[in-house]
Amino acid sequence: MNKIFTFIAAVFALASCSTSKQIEPINLVGKWAIVNAMGMSTEGCERQAFIEFNDEGRMNGNATVNNFFGSYVLKADQLSFSNIGTTMMMGPT
Repeated sequence: MNKIFTFIAAVFALASCSTSKQIEPINLVGKWAIVNAMGMSTEGCERQAFIEFNDEGRMNGNATVNNFFGSYVLKADQLSFSNIGTTMMMGPT
């Protein structure tokens, strides 16, 4: 689960590295591949890690073994999550 939040934090850290003072709207809607989390590659894992945001404030994804889901709110450059859940399947450590 920490991998997911690290990815999201990295996305917003990169998005905030703009030289312009005007904040461009961020569009998260769609499926995003997670290729690196906490300094570790997700390549070669059991399943491709991803996070997907819809336009109704819901998100879901896979962290290579476990699935996760919940709600999100994006206001300006702040992303908030709520009602987050995850599966607890057995997988490699």
